[in-house]
Amino acid sequence: LQPHMPPAAYDAAVREGPVAVALAVGGEFSQHYAGGVISGTLIVWLPTYFHSIYYLEAQIMLPGSERAAQYGWETGVMALITSLYTLWAWLRGGKLRHFFWPAPIRFFREAFRREIYIRTHDQFWDFIRRLELPALWKLGFQGFMGTFCWLVVPIALCIGGMTLPRGLNIVSGLIGYIALAVIFLYLPMLQTRFAVERRFTVFKEITKIREMYRRAPIALWVSMVAVWMLAIPVYAVKVELTPREVVLLPAVIFIMFAWPARVMLGWAYGRAKRREQTRHPLFVWIGRLTLVPIVLSYGSIVLASRYTSWYGEWSLFEQHALLVPIPFLSF
Repeated sequence: LQPHMPPAAYDAAVREGPVAVALAVGGEFSQHYAGGVISGTLIVWLPTYFHSIYYLEAQIMLPGSERAAQYGWETGVMALITSLYTLWAWLRGGKLRHFFWPAPIRFFREAFRREIYIRTHDQFWDFIRRLELPALWKLGFQGFMGTFCWLVVPIALCIGGMTLPRGLNIVSGLIGYIALAVIFLYLPMLQTRFAVERRFTVFKEITKIREMYRRAPIALWVSMVAVWMLAIPVYAVKVELTPREVVLLPAVIFIMFAWPARVMLGWAYGRAKRREQTRHPLFVWIGRLTLVPIVLSYGSIVLASRYTSWYGEWSLFEQHALLVPIPFLSF
């Protein structure tokens, strides 16, 4: 992996461990390959996409007409040219600049040579191999199971607060609400530690989270508040069932709010990991006392969402900030 990174960055990542190396290299590849390929492909296909809309509208308003047929073959020609243009940009490396300049001289010189296709094939599969997708899937599944084990009982008790007979429902709902609020204090940082250390037993080490909090109370306070505050807007789009035609829009909203919160958790974890001494008790206790009403308020919003969400009480399993990285069960 070292040839793909600056020496100083590689040495710094090695000191942090293998996960840091993987993240650094993955970020390097994502920036220069995946980001350019996705962005460039979307941009060059926009004209064909908009022209296809004219064709569909002509088919509706003027079915079987000469104008609709004209839009049809024009869209087909544009799609063919755009496909060749996109393929040529991919063969040259897929960076964003390759989509804006077709390099015509290089095209006639190299496009018909067998070596460029062999090299592209090898580089593509080498890139896929470096992503370590099976390992990432396993890591994500283990993180899901660890989080689910923490949440399933409190959420079940909260659901019992709506479904059990009168009297039992009050006790069940109250216990579930308090347990959920307590879990909210620890689970985000437990997930962060698991992502770094990749040990399933991390989900049992509550005392480690307390020690980390005493070393960086302000950073952890800010990151925890960001997790809960940035998760609230997603509940606003759960009031009605999302139509299939726009089902990706809530996912975009979810990613826009969830990603910064995860970055801040990693920043807080790094500060707590680097420090060896605990901070002043005043900052520690102020942070603790102010986090309690925050998690209780967030827990109240989560419980209230069962009255506004399309799936009712079962929507409590849609824990956007903690559980499965999708915004809705309907996905």
